[in-house]
Amino acid sequence: MATKEVIIITSDLTGKDIPHDEAQRVTLAYNGEFRSLDLSAHEAASLGEALEPFMSRGRKITKDEATYRKPSTKGMGTNAEASKARKWLKANGHKVSEKGRIPADLMSVYRDSMALDNAA
Repeated sequence: MATKEVIIITSDLTGKDIPHDEAQRVTLAYNGEFRSLDLSAHEAASLGEALEPFMSRGRKITKDEATYRKPSTKGMGTNAEASKARKWLKANGHKVSEKGRIPADLMSVYRDSMALDNAA
């Protein structure tokens, strides 16, 4: 008795079966998210045509450069603001360390207070 194993590749775009000799696995990366798609030769060519204006103008980078994410500085403020916030928070009964990052929830308390003071 013989056993035959059949692998059927299905297009991630259309859900249709793709002949083995036409199947292409395409890897995409955008905004730090990576995707892998199984596409037919026609679908892969269409994707290539759609991306060509972007790919021809982009800079080639290494895999390491593609996966590096700069640490977020959103909401950190300046050293001067941190110093003022630390002083205000302590004066208003909040526990805050002498050095290092001030927790976001405490910075929100400080900023909300400053916004109220400026609105008055």
